[in-house]
Amino acid sequence: FVYNSFLYITLGCFGIAGIEKVMSVAVAVTSEEPLSAYILWTGSNLGIEKNVFISLLNVILIISLFLLARRYHLKKLMIVLLLTNFYVVVLMTSAERLKIAYIFLILAALFAGKVRLLLLTISPLAHFQNIILLSSLVLSYFEKSIKTLILLRSRIEKRAITQATFVFLAGVIFGYFIFINSRADHGIWAKINIYLSQNNSLFDLWKLGILLMIALYVTRRRFRMLLILLPTIVGAELFGGFRVNMIACTVVIYYLMEERRLHH
Repeated sequence: FVYNSFLYITLGCFGIAGIEKVMSVAVAVTSEEPLSAYILWTGSNLGIEKNVFISLLNVILIISLFLLARRYHLKKLMIVLLLTNFYVVVLMTSAERLKIAYIFLILAALFAGKVRLLLLTISPLAHFQNIILLSSLVLSYFEKSIKTLILLRSRIEKRAITQATFVFLAGVIFGYFIFINSRADHGIWAKINIYLSQNNSLFDLWKLGILLMIALYVTRRRFRMLLILLPTIVGAELFGGFRVNMIACTVVIYYLMEERRLHH
């Protein structure tokens, strides 16, 4: 809807009143996720048909995912399973803003250093749901420091300085969302209220529990795996089981891929 609205406005299909009405709806949908809005607006402003532009995004998504799989030397069968799994199909056939957010996340995994940090930091601007995923990444970065605190060992390593920088930038992004969505009936808070009203019960966590048990069995770093899945438990209550299961599967697959354990 958002892309078509931008396209119709660009082509001048509405009068002034129509443009104002359509823009008000489009802005309401995307105000809290401006990165996706700007990317979709760019495509529509170039006069590209929606199906063509979304297909281009799908190509970028699949190529990026393929390059990530090749980087970690996945076998051909695993690459096929990865590219054709249910959640990738969902991203390709719907969820435009989430698709854009995942493209930024995958590109971040392909790059290193400041470029990776930048891509990770701005990814929630494409879809707010990535805050949960970033929380998992932050806990992963702090794994050794958290162990140090829990086990009362020696001082925190210097690596914590880099980690703190990442947390600060992520906090700035989160603060941005809080600022522009300060009203309970607007933006992100409105979404959360809707999800909470859907009566998500503890039963929604059973899939996460199964995933956690499988991940803990396969991984070599059980403490880290437990840490990265903790935010998804909270997220399941806010956003519903289906949405958070997708995030949980994403982080589990990535870290098992990194450990070269995805063949199990």
